[in-house]
Amino acid sequence: MIKETFDPHASDENNESITLDTDTEKEETLTGGEDAAEEEALEEGMCPRCKKRKVAKSRDYCYRCEEELRRAKLPLTGIICAVLAAALSIICLVIFALDLAPAISVIKGDIYGLQKNWFSAHSAYAEVQTSATEVQNALATNKVGYALGSLTNPGYGVKSKIFKAVVNIYDPLRAYQNSSYAFGESPDEKYLKTDKTYQMCEKFYNRFQDTYLTVQEPVDLMQSMEKPDKAEGEKILKMLEESRGESKVDPVILDYFIYSAATYFEAGEDKIFECFDQIKKDADASGEDYTWIYYKDYADELFKYGRDEDAETYYQALADKDKSAYDPVRGLMNIKIRAGDIDGADRIVNDYCRENLVNGQNSDSNYSLLINMARVKGEFGEALELIEEAQGAYASVPEYYRQKCLIYLAQENYDQAFEAAALCEQNAYYIASYYGDATYYTSDVLMSTVYIATSLCDKYGEKNTENAKYIGEILEDYQNISIRQEFRDIASGKVKVSDYLREGVCDFI
Repeated sequence: MIKETFDPHASDENNESITLDTDTEKEETLTGGEDAAEEEALEEGMCPRCKKRKVAKSRDYCYRCEEELRRAKLPLTGIICAVLAAALSIICLVIFALDLAPAISVIKGDIYGLQKNWFSAHSAYAEVQTSATEVQNALATNKVGYALGSLTNPGYGVKSKIFKAVVNIYDPLRAYQNSSYAFGESPDEKYLKTDKTYQMCEKFYNRFQDTYLTVQEPVDLMQSMEKPDKAEGEKILKMLEESRGESKVDPVILDYFIYSAATYFEAGEDKIFECFDQIKKDADASGEDYTWIYYKDYADELFKYGRDEDAETYYQALADKDKSAYDPVRGLMNIKIRAGDIDGADRIVNDYCRENLVNGQNSDSNYSLLINMARVKGEFGEALELIEEAQGAYASVPEYYRQKCLIYLAQENYDQAFEAAALCEQNAYYIASYYGDATYYTSDVLMSTVYIATSLCDKYGEKNTENAKYIGEILEDYQNISIRQEFRDIASGKVKVSDYLREGVCDFI
């Protein structure tokens, strides 16, 4: 053993050195001793397990240790659990991989929803079912694969998100009527009773139905008329007003029926805005959101009568509610164009187009706005190129044919203008008939464009196009349709169409 001596005059550094050396030496001595003892025991034929008894002849251990080892039971339960855990881990990993793509789509949809870009949100949620179907088709080669594939089916959480997106894109009534698109033909009624968005839509739908049934007589009478008659219009407006206060009549929905009748019978600016004042009053009193039923029409009427500042407020409110909505952005664009702020209109369109790409490409709404801006700036060649590009991606959009018609009218090419107008109406009718979407077909803008193009082709065109044989039939149909007097003046030749389309918003709005 090394003896330590302490020198009070020595430095701390020296003392540390002595201590460290001593500890190291002790450790080496102990370790070396143990190793040496073990080697010695093995050399003498001692049992490596107990190190007390000698190894039995032709054995690796002594008899006692060998017997104890033989009697020891294997942990079968633990082994089985380990194997099951490993198998379960593999299954979970497979399910995770299968659900990864649908889960990413849901996250994308949620992000778009937070941004209030409801069309993009709907597209992302719709990809969930697409991804699930692809996975199921790939795995459905046997029962195990089919069972695994079924685990990727989207649940009611995703279906509810799809339904909410549809409500924000359209309105509660159309969303409720087409709820099977989101929830399926035989949905779980218990779940629907807990879905707040669905319950809201059902409430508005029932109110609309109850109100319609109450006022059905005057509404049917109005719809049966071949052309508007002001005397009959006053009678119908009075009948509608008499329904106010009845138990099943929703005041706001009744107000909207009255507004619709007032516009059909051309009751005039004062009556129209009187209707909207009443709608707003009743909507505010209800404490519920009725913007879906009247904001767009109110903004359009304000714009129509030159109240652009007020119109901008309502268009902007709709644009903020749904970043993917086309109509309010078109309204804001037209306000800027009428004010002569072409750069401002361009900014609105470019901002919208940037936020509404579909797989990195322009949406059908993007093309409509871009074509309109090119035409307004007189860049007819670029506009026609955009139309051709747009129709390659979205073949049946009526607005593309209408924009082409406006270009040819501005160039006083009446035959081609009529041909484009005829195709515009044909596509609008097709969409209304087969998809139940009458948005294009009932548009005053579409009807005015078709009427003007047909009338001018009849007066000045050579009438040698494919659809020229229908000119007389179309004009006869339009005799019973309400067309603004200024548009009838254009159709009759009192106002030159090319001059009209170079002023204001350069459109029949």
